[in-house]
Amino acid sequence: MKHGVKVERYNLTNNPQAFIDNKTTNEILNKDGVEVLPVTIVDGNVVKTKKYLTNDEFIKFLDVPESYLNAIAKVKVKGCGSCR
Repeated sequence: MKHGVKVERYNLTNNPQAFIDNKTTNEILNKDGVEVLPVTIVDGNVVKTKKYLTNDEFIKFLDVPESYLNAIAKVKVKGCGSCR
């Protein structure tokens, strides 16, 4: 965790227990089905469903400067086919 920001990302196929254990996502999935994914939760509150956050939304919801987001965006994740 850096700058007080902790981001966790789960995939339903690889981490189904995380979706079961989280009461909020469990209720959303039971009500709306998997079509609601992705679900973004910030400080326990659902802030967006069905689409990933934009960079501007990351900055807003995580209260970080754009320069911080730009710095971490340059980090490559080995084996992540969808990461830039």
